[in-house]
Amino acid sequence: MIMKRIRAYWDLTRLSLGILAGLAAINGALFAALLTKQTTNLVIFLTQNMVVFLVGFLVAASIVSAAMALNDYSDYPIDKINNRLDRPLVRGDLTRREVLYLIIGLYLFGIILSILFFNLIISISTIIFALLSILYSYQSSTGESKLNLKKKGIIGNIIVSSSYFAPFLLGVIFWITYTKNVSLNFRFFAVVVLFIIGALFGTLGREILKGLQDVEGDRLHAVTTLAVTRGESFAKRVGFSLSAFGLAIFYLLAFLTFQHLYSLVSALTFLVLASVFLIRVFFILFLSPSNIPAKQRYKKVRSVTRLILWFVIGSLLLGTVVEILLSF
Repeated sequence: MIMKRIRAYWDLTRLSLGILAGLAAINGALFAALLTKQTTNLVIFLTQNMVVFLVGFLVAASIVSAAMALNDYSDYPIDKINNRLDRPLVRGDLTRREVLYLIIGLYLFGIILSILFFNLIISISTIIFALLSILYSYQSSTGESKLNLKKKGIIGNIIVSSSYFAPFLLGVIFWITYTKNVSLNFRFFAVVVLFIIGALFGTLGREILKGLQDVEGDRLHAVTTLAVTRGESFAKRVGFSLSAFGLAIFYLLAFLTFQHLYSLVSALTFLVLASVFLIRVFFILFLSPSNIPAKQRYKKVRSVTRLILWFVIGSLLLGTVVEILLSF
């Protein structure tokens, strides 16, 4: 019974993505430290401010987890039609009241932590991100609110994609505002912009591909995903192409960021693994036997693309740590 509820909360909040967001926030701060040449006393700085980094991790993780839970809460009618048994509300493992209390608690937890431990810029940025995630999933009592960005198809996909690079940017902003005496250069801005472009296009591709799994329910509830408006074949081509382009940007980012051979090799190793799994996505989408049900194929794509996200963040985090250690 206990394990069943733990699994339900894990599935509801997509905690793996919350953890990924927390790591992205830490990665953003370390990236900024590396690119602004503030690595001399980094070990001392990290040791003295371990609590601050932990809180930064928790802020990003809690807001993202709240957004994921809110998505399930709002999507319950659609998920029920699509028989999404991977969602705990559809399985009946949790009640909607329980989920609502958890959503409110996670949002408040993240926002209060940001106010208590960080400066005004970080706090405002956290609140804006939280409000955007709420706006994305918002539904009126009739379910036909004009503010429901989830029904706006590609616009909603872009809002979700922004949530993947937002924690990284918060980490960058934290480092710049916390250390104050930093020297921003072209390389710094180029790397940050490349990260945003890579994350935006890569995750936008993933969001488009995720829409393939819910075509029936989305069409019934007038959710205008690319798969609904332009067909599954078109959505597959666009989603995969955007994912591939995003991953290619991260290769460029690695070569621009890491100057030591060991750190570059460390990052490229994980990016190559991500590429292998992206090829796997290609085979699932375009070369799978016709006797395998479409929903089963698309569910597999969802899992594999999530794994790709882990490899990408892992490549940058490992490469950054190795580069910083080699800088001493």
